[in-house]
Amino acid sequence: MNRDFSLKERVENTREQQQIRRVVHFYLQEIKDRFDESICNIESKFELYDELNASGKLEDAKDVLRSQIIFLEGVLDFYLHEMTKYSYFKMFSNEWDKTSQYKKFNVKMEFVEVGLNSSNSKDWFFEYVNDSFNRVVFMSNESMKDQLNSIGIPYKDVMHNVFKKKSESESIIEGKNFVQSLFKRRNAIAHQNDRSHDSGIQGDIDKSYVVDNIETVKRIAHEIFSIANAK
Repeated sequence: MNRDFSLKERVENTREQQQIRRVVHFYLQEIKDRFDESICNIESKFELYDELNASGKLEDAKDVLRSQIIFLEGVLDFYLHEMTKYSYFKMFSNEWDKTSQYKKFNVKMEFVEVGLNSSNSKDWFFEYVNDSFNRVVFMSNESMKDQLNSIGIPYKDVMHNVFKKKSESESIIEGKNFVQSLFKRRNAIAHQNDRSHDSGIQGDIDKSYVVDNIETVKRIAHEIFSIANAK
């Protein structure tokens, strides 16, 4: 066999250029519009549910409803993340009053040094907030309450305006029960196929349950937006 042992010219500058990362700033209305669009996408799945239900595929239809609950929680969680970045940046820019939680926001020294050497401290801070919260989940009642309060959107005001009970304390209890119940059901669907650990029986679900939960989440998101917009 004749093999070629001659030296080949080295190929240079062929490595792919690494894309520059940029965390996008969105206006408040853009954040709300994205939430609304995501909700519309969830609601569109009712067409599939109706088709399956009409054709007698009842269990498949119920699985569509279960998937909507999972998506609903995901949309609300992402909305709270976007509102967190928006609100913290407003406080950093001295456009909103700073909350006590904001003032206690921890930044490691290695990132402080990056910020001090940055030509644009606002972009640096926005990226840091994005990275700090992107793995945090805000779906439980306590985490949602703490986060809303930390970004200057009082949890008690949101819940009272949404549930409209005679007293603020009653509205807070109603809101707490709703958030806890939705979070619990989402976890049951996602982690145990909506089945009871005790009996193995799968929980039932119907369209009205999903519709009611979607409507309540929409009202919560609207109140958060309204309070932020007024600021």
